[in-house]
Amino acid sequence: MEEWKAYYAPQTPDEPVHDLFVEACHKLSQIEYELNILTFGDSYERREIVQDCMTDGEIIALKERLEQLRKEETYGRIEYPNGYAA
Repeated sequence: MEEWKAYYAPQTPDEPVHDLFVEACHKLSQIEYELNILTFGDSYERREIVQDCMTDGEIIALKERLEQLRKEETYGRIEYPNGYAA
């Protein structure tokens, strides 16, 4: 998501905003929050995050979304200016 936010960011104010940039802006902070809890939280907090993700279908939706993006041309191998490829 951080790569999407950087790579797909509009370079000028009149440039159209890419859907993957918008998605990254909307979801990045929530994902970082949940990852911090999974990494540093106690067992109760980690269990709550996992249960919430399983109960509301977030895991399945994320899996489907990633599969969809892999099929789309826009998610293909991205060559970044520094030589890093995603």
